[in-house]
Amino acid sequence: MNDDLEEVEQEEADAAAPELLYSDAPTWFEDYLSYLYRRDLGRSTTLWCERWFDHPEALTRIQILWRSWEAARQDDTMSGLATWFVNIADPMMRELFSPEGTFKRCIDRHEVRTPDKEHLPFQPYYEELRQDFHMNTPIS
Repeated sequence: MNDDLEEVEQEEADAAAPELLYSDAPTWFEDYLSYLYRRDLGRSTTLWCERWFDHPEALTRIQILWRSWEAARQDDTMSGLATWFVNIADPMMRELFSPEGTFKRCIDRHEVRTPDKEHLPFQPYYEELRQDFHMNTPIS
């Protein structure tokens, strides 16, 4: 009985999820985004690396762009795609093209930036503050 309920719930979730036009972010990038955002890469103000997928930040941003585009294209009025451009794609691509961005060391040759640390530096969050923060955070 419980297996039947789980199966029905999974079928409902599958039916509610929009069908993807592209199977993954790299395919979407190669077939769509790379044509959409053509730029003069000879200028020092616009950087790109053809091995973008080797850069964790770029890969994450492209995956976010793809998934959000898949969701936005479902809007029949096209306002979803307009919003996607203004609020998601353009800011993300500005960050990726930025001379100070993830491709900074790929000017002359491909070089994945190796940070000094595994993560951004931080000081440990005080447990008292963490508890206070959680108490003041509304739960939806």
